[in-house]
Amino acid sequence: MLSSAVRAELAAELAEAERGRVPMTPLTDRYVEIDVVDAYEIQLLNIRQRVAEGARVVGHKVGLSPRSTWSTLMRFSC
Repeated sequence: MLSSAVRAELAAELAEAERGRVPMTPLTDRYVEIDVVDAYEIQLLNIRQRVAEGARVVGHKVGLSPRSTWSTLMRFSC
């Protein structure tokens, strides 16, 4: 797990790369200890920053990994 300071640093790097539309090497190349909690926390830092700058959150991601979820939802999409 990464420290809060490292998470903030990485969030800032990702935000800058997005604004500049430049690719970054995967964070796991530099921080092999990064985990899923770190990833979500870094994402949340950037979401909060964008909202503070005036952006709006207008939806949420729905995971469709389980085949049962996929088939259930697809029946209602037509």
